[in-house]
Amino acid sequence: MNKTYFYTQARTLVVLISLFVLVSSCEENFPIETDDTDTLSVSPSIDSVRAEYNDITQRFFLEALLSDPQGLPTVASVTFKAFKTGRVDSLTGALNDSGINGDIIRGDGRFSALLSHSLTDSGLGSFRFLISAFDFDSNAADNFELLLDITNYPPKIALFSMTDSVALGDNIFIEVAVSDSNGLSDIRKVTYDVFIHNDSTLKQDVTFVMRDDGLFGDKIAGNGIYSVTQPTNPANEDGKTGIFDFLIKAEDFAGLKSDTLKVTVTLID
Repeated sequence: MNKTYFYTQARTLVVLISLFVLVSSCEENFPIETDDTDTLSVSPSIDSVRAEYNDITQRFFLEALLSDPQGLPTVASVTFKAFKTGRVDSLTGALNDSGINGDIIRGDGRFSALLSHSLTDSGLGSFRFLISAFDFDSNAADNFELLLDITNYPPKIALFSMTDSVALGDNIFIEVAVSDSNGLSDIRKVTYDVFIHNDSTLKQDVTFVMRDDGLFGDKIAGNGIYSVTQPTNPANEDGKTGIFDFLIKAEDFAGLKSDTLKVTVTLID
């Protein structure tokens, strides 16, 4: 074998090795692009759910907050199923984002409804809400489950302020603070009766109502502070001095009553 042939073969081998290294380097620096768009979610998502019960109207307000990567207009339906512990039946229906049937703002992604049914005649008990959502391509959101336990407790009442000694002809002013675990809107009324001190004899036959409407001496409407401004007769109009008990109690819309608060007032000449 001559030297020329040997050098020719050697140069060819070096070139091939160089090309192999160059190609390998290009593959590492420029990886093959893959289409991973099919791994991105296109389904709607139920981000949160809330339920509130109104003891006055005996209805639930149910709301689900939704999002969709394709936009809210692609959401086709949002439905619910409501169950109550101890009941075999269930309540089903649809939530909407159209500003109707309890929905507050149209198109804000909060799908809601007011639920009125025998299932909700008494809000007391344990409830389970199952929310589902689909878009127009039949993509489904993961179901959202909300558990809600509602227990009704009687209102509580406490003395806030009072005038404990009043001259005949002046006004008796009493304020009491009333609270309720189901909210101030669950307080139906606050009433009082007037008795002769430490006696079961009623001073007046009428049961009076205290106010939280900002009128007739009540300072602030709707703050849970109920008040009474009770006039007294002067001595020349058969006004009587003495000690009197005001027995005050609060009642909610379920008929539950607070403990009776006893407030003693002295009328002087």
